[in-house]
Amino acid sequence: AQSTLSISNNVMSNTSSLDVMGVGLTSMGYDVKVTVGGTSSLFISNNQLLNTSSQLSAKILHLFGDNIFLFVDHSVLDVAGNTLLNSSFRFGSVTNLSASQVVSITLTGSSFVNISRSLLAESVAFTAAAVVIQSRSISLVTRTGCQISFINNGVRAVSATVSVYGILWDASWSISVTATGLNQLGSGVSINGTRIEGVIGSGTATAVSLESAECHLATSFLAHFSIADTTMENISTSVASLAININPLEVTMTARSTFIIRNVTMRYLRAASAIYMLMSADMILQGGSQFRIEEVSACHVAVAYGNITLIEIYAPQVSLQDGARFSVSNNSLTISLFGTGNADYIARLVSIGHPQALKLQ
Repeated sequence: AQSTLSISNNVMSNTSSLDVMGVGLTSMGYDVKVTVGGTSSLFISNNQLLNTSSQLSAKILHLFGDNIFLFVDHSVLDVAGNTLLNSSFRFGSVTNLSASQVVSITLTGSSFVNISRSLLAESVAFTAAAVVIQSRSISLVTRTGCQISFINNGVRAVSATVSVYGILWDASWSISVTATGLNQLGSGVSINGTRIEGVIGSGTATAVSLESAECHLATSFLAHFSIADTTMENISTSVASLAININPLEVTMTARSTFIIRNVTMRYLRAASAIYMLMSADMILQGGSQFRIEEVSACHVAVAYGNITLIEIYAPQVSLQDGARFSVSNNSLTISLFGTGNADYIARLVSIGHPQALKLQ
């Protein structure tokens, strides 16, 4: 009760090695278990890696084990303001939670998890990302009045061969996010303020990506899942640029809960293929819940071969029941250019895939 653990304001610079790590909570062949309870606080903040060179990976915060279990009750876990700057590596990330089996984050009792201001900048890499959660299975659970936030994380001025991510949740099997209870107290999951700026690469650039064979989002009792204030600017890639990629996805919402994607901005982008926000979903909305995509805009975008689609939703099944609301509104696509060739180019503002079943009740 009321205890504090702080790992803050540490700096490592001018280092060359196989792997470079700022703060590591790692265990080979065992689980990593972190429990923060009884109004305690755990801070991992304002740590820096500067002018480092790694033949493999560079990470500021690295939680690694067979399984990672984070449990927060009536307490705060704050990972804020960590920076990886002016370095070269194959695979780099600022905040990295990776496990061979399961990453599980559970919040109860009006607790908060805050992962914010992770910045990777002015570096050269194969793959670069601000925040990575990677495992066979990822589970995020927030109970009444709890909040997990990914705020103002980003990548700036990076040259990458393979890919660049702002937020990457990567599970080979499943991603599950369950939020319940009392949104006025902040219950739910927020991914806000993600920014990618000044990226040159041979692969893809994605601001927010949830990649899994099976992705299930469930909100209930006024809870929320939100992706907001996302920016991609001055991006040049050889494959694709995506602001938000959630694919595939199942969304189940009940009891006046909210799923919202808002204020997504893409400008000055060049890519070989589509530049869009992509979702694939079975959507079941009940009990006055809301699914909203609004204020998504793209301008000064150009593709060499493929199509430009601002918002693409592939929805095999959409079911709206008992006052539920599904809306895609106030979005804009302007000043888009295509390359030359034999492709049949298409520019689409909103594309909703042919539902096998569309039910409004």
